[in-house]
Formats: sequence, structure tokens, C-alpha cells
Amino acid sequence: MSTTNTIDFKQLNERLLERKSIRTYGDKYPTTEQVKEIENFIKTLNDIQTPFKAQVRLCLQTEDFSFIKTFGFITGSKYWIYGVIPLNNISALKQFGYLFQLLILKCTSMGLSTVWLGGTFTVSAFNVLQYDKNNEFIPCVSPVGFNGNGNEFLARTIGSRNRKLWNELFYWNSFNTPLTKELLQSPFNENIFESIRWAPSARNLQEWRIVLTDQNQLHFFTIDSSWKEIDLGICVAQATVVLEANNIKGEWKVLDSHELINSLHPTNLQYVISFITQK
Repeated sequence: MSTTNTIDFKQLNERLLERKSIRTYGDKYPTTEQVKEIENFIKTLNDIQTPFKAQVRLCLQTEDFSFIKTFGFITGSKYWIYGVIPLNNISALKQFGYLFQLLILKCTSMGLSTVWLGGTFTVSAFNVLQYDKNNEFIPCVSPVGFNGNGNEFLARTIGSRNRKLWNELFYWNSFNTPLTKELLQSPFNENIFESIRWAPSARNLQEWRIVLTDQNQLHFFTIDSSWKEIDLGICVAQATVVLEANNIKGEWKVLDSHELINSLHPTNLQYVISFITQK
């Protein structure tokens, strides 16, 4: 297994805030060079160590699915990226969200557009990865292609650019105190949290919360929901990209949840993971 050191996080971070959900694609497919670059990145992702340590297989499928009614609102020329994970595996759902978000950001850095799609997918259509549907499934897919200047009204209706405010997502030392920009201390800054705030999630509910402590530790919690595991993985991936790009070194660890709950006072939240900044 390789480490995340093999990933150029600064490249992923450069256009991170430009990324938006696109449902209408242009008349040209990704180039041969872009396909190779995506496939090489997928090989890296399929072999790296992550905070969640679970089995996920990602792939790029260079075949269009315009004939499938499920994707009737996705138009234009595009290929597809997706992954397969074991059924009933919470860690794998988090791992999928983490790795797939890195892949989405890689496509963004290459000038390609994407949109997260969750649901039930036709096995016969997504056939690059052979898998046992009794034990594995595809949690999400995304088209990948060039922006065709899609229907912005649809995007606004679905809420693709809406995000919660700082005081709904970030806290200082406990859930009793919302994090403000004035409370930030080195090595953290406003841009880091603003970039994390823009992490995508199912219906943009952003059902995760982060506590920053005066020890420069980030503690990640989630609200109970059907998509919470994938969304948390996406959030941790977004945070990883931003932290690495800003040369903030540290370690992802799962701490004693009882101790954290006693000190941070969460309400109806589940502790997931922490980032411990290197001193």
C-alpha cells in the first residue's frame, strides 16, 4: 500500500472552490491523455492508505449511458467514474466518500466537470468492475466531461451551491462555542475552514460538524442520516486536501469517544475521527 504522499494535494487544492455540480456536458469527450491521467490516478487511489482503512475499488468507464432513463437529466458527451464496496460496511462507505472526492477533485483540476449521483445502478451498464451484487454494491457514480454550460436553473433548484454558515458547522473547544474567524490561531486560517465548508454532501445537508481545540486538534462528528458515512468521508477528503496543500502536518486518529463526548458536549452527534496537528 502506498501513502498519500504520492498525491499532489496542491494541484487538487488549486481549483477546489471552482468545483460545482454539472448535469449538461459538451459535445466532446475527455481526451486520450486525460483518460490516461484519470486511470493512473485511480490506480494510486486504489492502493493508498487512508484514515478509514477499508476496501474500495474505483474505475473509469469510457462508455456513455445516454440510453438509460435514470440519467435522463444528464446530457451531452461524458464518461463515468464509480466504485464498488462491500455491503453493510460502515468503514467502506466512509472510505468511498474519501477516495471518490479525491477523484472528483482530480477531474476538477484537469478542467473536467462532475456531479455526485447516488441511488440504485444498473449492473449491466456499469460493467468495468466485475462484482458480486449479493455482497457488493455501487454507492455513487459521476459523469466526467466538459461543461456544456448546463441548466443553471436546475442547479439552483437542487441547491448545488448552497452551504451552511460557519456557526452551523465549526466550533471552538466544545459545541458550546461556535468557531469565529477571530478565534483562529496558527497554523489554521480562514481559507482552510472556508474550503472545508464547501465540501459537497447529499442534498447539501452537510450533516457533519468539526470542533477545533486550542491544542490545534480537529474533531469530526456526524449527525445520524442515511448518507452520513459517505458525506463524512467527503468532508475528511476535503480537509485532507486543504491541510496538505497548506503544509499542515499531522495524523488522523480515532480517539476515545467517551472522553471527547465528556469534554466537547455534543448533542445528538456521533464522533468519527480526529486530526492531530504535528507540534
